[in-house]
Amino acid sequence: MDFLKVDGRRIVDSRGSEVRLRGFSFASWLNLENFIIGMPGHESGLRQAVERVLGPELGMFFFTSFMNHFISENDFRFIRSLGCNLVRIPFNYRHFEKDDEPFAYLSEGFAWLDKAIGWARDNGIYLILDLHAAQGGQNPNFHSDNISGTAGFWEHRSHRERAAALWREIARRYRDEPVIAGYDLLNEPITPNLDQLNEFYRESIRAIREVDTRHIVFIEGDGYSSRFEGIEKPFDGNAVYSLHLYSDCGMGNMEYPGKDRHGQYWDREALSRLYIERTDFMRKNGVPNWFGETSATFPSTVSEASRLRFLEDILSIAEEQGDSWTFGIYKDLGKTGIVYVDPESEWARRIAPVSRAIDALNCNPFADNSDETAWIGLCRALGTHFHEVTDGLDGAPTAEELNRTLLFYLSECIAPVQLQVPFAKQFVGLSEEGIDGIMQSFALRNCLQRGGWVDIVRKTTE
Repeated sequence: MDFLKVDGRRIVDSRGSEVRLRGFSFASWLNLENFIIGMPGHESGLRQAVERVLGPELGMFFFTSFMNHFISENDFRFIRSLGCNLVRIPFNYRHFEKDDEPFAYLSEGFAWLDKAIGWARDNGIYLILDLHAAQGGQNPNFHSDNISGTAGFWEHRSHRERAAALWREIARRYRDEPVIAGYDLLNEPITPNLDQLNEFYRESIRAIREVDTRHIVFIEGDGYSSRFEGIEKPFDGNAVYSLHLYSDCGMGNMEYPGKDRHGQYWDREALSRLYIERTDFMRKNGVPNWFGETSATFPSTVSEASRLRFLEDILSIAEEQGDSWTFGIYKDLGKTGIVYVDPESEWARRIAPVSRAIDALNCNPFADNSDETAWIGLCRALGTHFHEVTDGLDGAPTAEELNRTLLFYLSECIAPVQLQVPFAKQFVGLSEEGIDGIMQSFALRNCLQRGGWVDIVRKTTE
């Protein structure tokens, strides 16, 4: 495999031949995401609950066994069989550094990356390493291992200094590794001050370039990588910018083509206009766009044909624009992955009681719920009462703002934490052998494939 670099708006190899990167993100391997595997809340809280309930040794085995089965070389072979040549690896900084020992790096995290590099090399696949959960949380959501609802990454300069230093260490270790296409510096930031984001990108690239002058750096926009206004012009001659685009067309309770919840009509033409608008920065600055994340959900309320039509359209739009791409989620419990765990698996049966509570309390962002549930109604009633009490006070939030805020904090920051110990207790009494048997539910050989989606990807890459 060959080192990749940027040449104008293209990614090329050392001979100057264009390399279009196409693939999937191995979300929830080195950074757990709740809805993907059916857990409540955020990773660090779940790890603490499992180790408290099962004990430190068995708790550690629980997560190691999960990681061993969730992704293996078989998954890389499958990605290659789709005609793809890229895997994005989202990682949580906690695999590499402890909060009480900053700047001292853990060998365990690099051992997992080394495995992935070997599997990727053997299958002709490039890797993009993605800092998905940064120190303090770069956005307020669970997927950055954040349960506070506050993006602390921006509140303490020390968090940003540690993240830049971690990138320097990663670059130092892998500077001679051509299997790595590059470094995705920060996933989906939400910053109150764009100057801080621009400064972090400058400092991280400076740290990387002290030890590694060859790898590409991938730069995401603000607003979950949907906005590039205010992002500085290319920080580096070997930089790619990365749009993320999720939409009601693929994630909402609507048929596509059709109207969304706001009454706007969506078809391929409308989707293409949005995509081109969101990537205007890249064209103006003459840099490549890596379409780093999109996906579709498959709820019972929407036809599968509608979702496949969306996936085919969004993929063909990226291809028309000459962009590289990765889908945001590869494997899950059947809501949005091209590969998914068998609903009759031992894992699905074991966690079913907690899964029902997670869905009822709106803790799963992709549950098969209607737009109105008993829980959402209670949260709205609480917001309405708060508004009635504070109405007339200067600066008091509107009822709509209160409802949105309360639903977010109750469903994402409070309720799921109360479910973490009950989740862990579903595995009490199991031996290592028993736990490992359950975790084999995630092995590719035991999973199902979404055939229509497989066909679309293969048709695109052939």
